[in-house]
Amino acid sequence: MINTFRSNTSNSATERLIDEIGKNNIKGSRHLVICPSNYGFTLEKLIHERLGLVGSFNIDITSFSKYSYKKLQFVKTPIGTEGSVLLVKKVALEKKKELKHYFRVVENINFAVRMYNTLKLMKLNGYNANIIRAKAANMAGATRDKLFDIAVILEAFEKEIFDKYTDTATRLEMLKNQVESDEEIKHTHVYFTGFSDFSVLELAVFEAFVRNALSVNISMVSGKGAPNEGYFPTRIANQISNLNLQNELLGEETETLEILRSSADVLHKNLLSYQPVTLTKKINDDVYVYAENNVYEELNGVAHEIIRLVRREGYRYKDINIINASPDYAPVMTQIFERYDIPCYVDIKFPLSQALSASFLLLATEAAKFSYRRDKVIALIKHPLFINSRLAMNTSQDGSVKADIFLYENHILKNNINFADFKEEDISAEGGRFEYIRKRLVSIIERFSASNIDRAGSSEKLESEGMENIESKTLNKYEERETESFDGKDSYNYIETIYLGEMLRKEGQKTEVNEDSRNRKQMDVKEYIAVCRGLLEESTDTLNNIVTKHRAGQSRKEGTIEEINIRANKILEELFVTAEQIIGEEKGDISMFDQYLKTLISQQSIAMIPRYLDSVFVGDLTTSYITRPKIVFVIGASSSNLLSGKVGASMLNPKDTQMMENENMPVYPTEKDLIMQERYYFIDLISKVQKKLYIGYSLNNLKGEGQKPSEGITEIINITGIKPESLSLRYSLDNALTKEDLENVGCSPANTFFTYVANKESIHSAKDPIKVLENLSSLKNSLPEELIKSLPENLKEEECIPDENNYADYFFVKQASGNYKLSSSALETFFACPYLFFLKYGLGVKDRAVGRFDPASIGIFVHAVLQEYFGSINKLKKDYKSLTAEEIDTYGNEAIEKAFSKTEGLIIFAKDPESKLKIDNLIQECKNLISDLTENVGKGDYRPLHFEEYFVYGEKPDSGICLEDGKKLCISGIIDRVDVAEIEGEGKRAIVVDYKTGGASTKGDIKNIYSGIEIQPYIYIMGLREKHPEYIPAGGVYLVLAENLNKDGKSYRFKGQIVTDIQNFMALDQGCFLNASSGEKSSSTVLPFDLKTDKQGDVVPATSLYPISDLSKMEKMTDWVKGLIKEAFVEINKGCFEKSPHEGKGCDNCFLKGACTGAEDKDYRLSITNTGARDIFNKYFAS
Repeated sequence: MINTFRSNTSNSATERLIDEIGKNNIKGSRHLVICPSNYGFTLEKLIHERLGLVGSFNIDITSFSKYSYKKLQFVKTPIGTEGSVLLVKKVALEKKKELKHYFRVVENINFAVRMYNTLKLMKLNGYNANIIRAKAANMAGATRDKLFDIAVILEAFEKEIFDKYTDTATRLEMLKNQVESDEEIKHTHVYFTGFSDFSVLELAVFEAFVRNALSVNISMVSGKGAPNEGYFPTRIANQISNLNLQNELLGEETETLEILRSSADVLHKNLLSYQPVTLTKKINDDVYVYAENNVYEELNGVAHEIIRLVRREGYRYKDINIINASPDYAPVMTQIFERYDIPCYVDIKFPLSQALSASFLLLATEAAKFSYRRDKVIALIKHPLFINSRLAMNTSQDGSVKADIFLYENHILKNNINFADFKEEDISAEGGRFEYIRKRLVSIIERFSASNIDRAGSSEKLESEGMENIESKTLNKYEERETESFDGKDSYNYIETIYLGEMLRKEGQKTEVNEDSRNRKQMDVKEYIAVCRGLLEESTDTLNNIVTKHRAGQSRKEGTIEEINIRANKILEELFVTAEQIIGEEKGDISMFDQYLKTLISQQSIAMIPRYLDSVFVGDLTTSYITRPKIVFVIGASSSNLLSGKVGASMLNPKDTQMMENENMPVYPTEKDLIMQERYYFIDLISKVQKKLYIGYSLNNLKGEGQKPSEGITEIINITGIKPESLSLRYSLDNALTKEDLENVGCSPANTFFTYVANKESIHSAKDPIKVLENLSSLKNSLPEELIKSLPENLKEEECIPDENNYADYFFVKQASGNYKLSSSALETFFACPYLFFLKYGLGVKDRAVGRFDPASIGIFVHAVLQEYFGSINKLKKDYKSLTAEEIDTYGNEAIEKAFSKTEGLIIFAKDPESKLKIDNLIQECKNLISDLTENVGKGDYRPLHFEEYFVYGEKPDSGICLEDGKKLCISGIIDRVDVAEIEGEGKRAIVVDYKTGGASTKGDIKNIYSGIEIQPYIYIMGLREKHPEYIPAGGVYLVLAENLNKDGKSYRFKGQIVTDIQNFMALDQGCFLNASSGEKSSSTVLPFDLKTDKQGDVVPATSLYPISDLSKMEKMTDWVKGLIKEAFVEINKGCFEKSPHEGKGCDNCFLKGACTGAEDKDYRLSITNTGARDIFNKYFAS
């Protein structure tokens, strides 16, 4: 007999069902409660609390899978999901040549997991291989081929398990007969709760219970009459009504309506209905929406609010539930909550791959698979378990292995060490320091290639013997991705092939793709597992030390991080045993084992065990079972996490399932079903909150990428009118006005210590520095003595407010005279982005030295080539106009050879064939550059005379930029080139030339001079006067080389401002001037502009954007730049370092992009137009 208990909320429906258990729970009765597998623990607790039971031996709470395992475990050997996935991987590889659609992706890491999910979906819906194959014959395109492949793999999979094993779906198929014949069931009350639907196999088992059990009771949810009732599950009710049960099997139908509090009732009925809602009562006291700048501020704000709720409002930790919408939050959240001393039980399963032991093995096999590829090696040596006890004893001179590893990483990158380089002894002075690390690396990787390795995976022999050099080989790698085809026939063409060789070429690394890996050594899976066991055994002491050290820093005995790492080794051993049992004799190279290991680990997770009676519950919206918490926080609720539509893990997309339904082959659940299910769970969550709901997100994720609020947040805002606030701001030191506020900021000794350290150096940025100063002093005084002693020396000093107008001492070199000095490039950096200036010149952040073919190395090389070439021509006193092509080629080759020997970055990079090819191309480009520039110089009288001229403007008493306090600012720099021409009756004119090899964006526009982002030529003019007072400055220009290299037909004309008079035109490009004098517009390959004749018959620039018409205006322009620099000094001295990059110097190519969330002003600092700048300068010149 079946009894149904229906309600508008899942909690109410389940509680009515539990009441029925209590009603039937008489002496001698037996009760079987079946629920989704992840609901069991919470449901058992709820049953005992609601019925007032101390214990119950007659109530069995289980799931379909657990019950089938219990009843059928002795029929055949049961295998879990991990074993089933391995079998799928095995049969898919064996059947690869028979596959029509998936043959390219069977080696993909996630393929076996997704394929097993698909096979299970098919079996749960009642389809075997023959049915699938028959239905596929009536379909077309990719869907037909997919189903054909699924049938092939399913058939092979079932043959593998037929004699020996039973998987989850097979046991469920067998359970129906077991229930029908089980005498015990006839005396048992059976209950189902938490289900929105049954699979075909589950429904068959359910029907067997209905026909044989003493009674069957089921809870259901209905949203009848609500605007959003379409999201409520109705499928299960339809399934039961379609069973055509006899009247005697139909029992009572009980329907209840839970009355919710005002705000919950409004949201529960209207959320996601997108219909206008009229509120009868303002909602502002029990629903809160927040938005924070980043994940850390969000989680700190939530932690602060939890502490306040417990301490100030009397809630218990167990009254609070957190629904975590973002999978990336869990590890960060556990660390932050431990700092606040908040006990929590995380119901979210942690991926095994995040555990130290598992990640170490994955990195080791990756490094072996990719033959010592640099990125894989660096990841491996930086892993905490790389440092075993043996390595720790063999330290370098400073005794710090960790420090050496980071320095070794720098050494690797700087010297372009890659692939087989790691197997050779590093005999360099710097590299010798890291030999013990390199030997440990080789000892790990070579174990996966040794064919006669013992079962213990010993490394002693490998470390003592020399390693033979093996050429680097890599496999083709295929990745799958849903994509639209271009033939218009199949919009879900599933396969896209990505070759690993192409991926590596993007990093400037040459690889030889070897599809069949004939040169790799072969081992069986058992041998590889022996190696893994050996590595884990070696790292046992290190792992224990890490766990012990982390535990010592916590006030509670054990945290989530320790639990994951302690349990990981046991889980790995269970996986190894499963693998040995199922695929132990499989033989192959490291690529084969790497696939199997990733397949095993990727689909395994670690479920936490509750450690405290009074703790915050952290769960997931779709899988965690929560009852009636008083407080709920929904965190990470961005559009990419909550209600995002990212669901499902099968191989079938919506087009496939629709075509299958058209052929009378429906499957459930489809992607659409899962999306609707997630939305229902969110609506149902609202009904469970008893007191307060908090929901929010971060504006930027952990990668620094911008995020938007989810539909759930926008709907709550639209319905309630609530405005988002900031929890983290509420608990900032700025807003701590009372002792109670300050206690809420500190919360725990560990967090008080953290808050003090984090805020000590940023008092100047506070709204009320004096108040923050007082709060910091109070925080420090509240710390335990041992924590105060652990503070760095500079943080033990008494707090003080820095002089807001004296930041110059931090950013400028202070000379003995009291004057300040700064480089010209630093000034341009400040104008481009004040925050970048702060990071580079205040904090000293700099890009890591990497031996690669980058703009910096190219720039150094090209600068050196031009210096050597022009220097040799001048030394030989050759006339540029009369140089022959042979002479240019000879002198050019000599200059290139000398420059190459001086450019360390290129020498390091020229180690592999592809790099050498790039260098050969660069050399040819430099030859073309020399030829073109020689021709340009020969067109006039200006001659390159000075190169790489270092100067300090301000060393002489009458130079420098005078400041308000009587001191002066000196500016240093290096002038790339000075071109000089003798002008009859005037003297020697000079034009300073600044090479740009890495910045094709350099325009030389007058608006950029006005904005300060292209003022280096004028600073160089100041330096020119200091070094060579005999010269008359007649121009400051850029020579942009990067955009011209290797582009035929492009000229190397100057960009920037020159004096626009006849003398300069003639001295720079005589031919162009003479052509323009004849009345025609004349183009130039040297001048920054073309020339024309105006109405008065004078030769002038063909554009009006070059206002420096005589030498006096060049002087005034230089004075204007001095004033601009003086203003910059004042801004820097005040500490004005906003994240406000100039629009022409965006964030995309900034090497510190990862340390910055972008411009605070999203429109950047807009520049003036060229015309506007010209008009301003014309007025300035006329004044």
